[in-house]
Amino acid sequence: MNSRTDSESLRIVWDKDAPLLVRSFIEQQIDPKLADIKGREKIRLHAPRELADPAGNNIAVFMPIPDHSLALKFSWELKSKYPDLNVQMLSELFKPVRFGYAIPAILRRMITGLRAGIPLDVFEQARWLDFDAWRVSF
Repeated sequence: MNSRTDSESLRIVWDKDAPLLVRSFIEQQIDPKLADIKGREKIRLHAPRELADPAGNNIAVFMPIPDHSLALKFSWELKSKYPDLNVQMLSELFKPVRFGYAIPAILRRMITGLRAGIPLDVFEQARWLDFDAWRVSF
């Protein structure tokens, strides 16, 4: 288990990206069209460790096609520049997509799990709060 507090886990070094993360999370919580996936592309987030969660451990994240294309292009360019880098890690995802779509989706899934009775320490033990341990696939 990590020695950081929950608030430190969420803060890490994202001070300049926090407004996008918070805004995206709030907008997606109140957006009634969140489930409308027409004209959107998907990435899939893979949890560091699986939980016995009926909602599943992999999270499909839908976003506008231009954002998906930018993320994919960024990933290709990063891999071309740094061939040994694992570009499938959430920490290497294009920042606007990471903070605008991916992390809010993980937080939503965790909130759903908490409401279903999964204790927070179960998420901590499974490293769900360690966002750098999540993998991404296009």
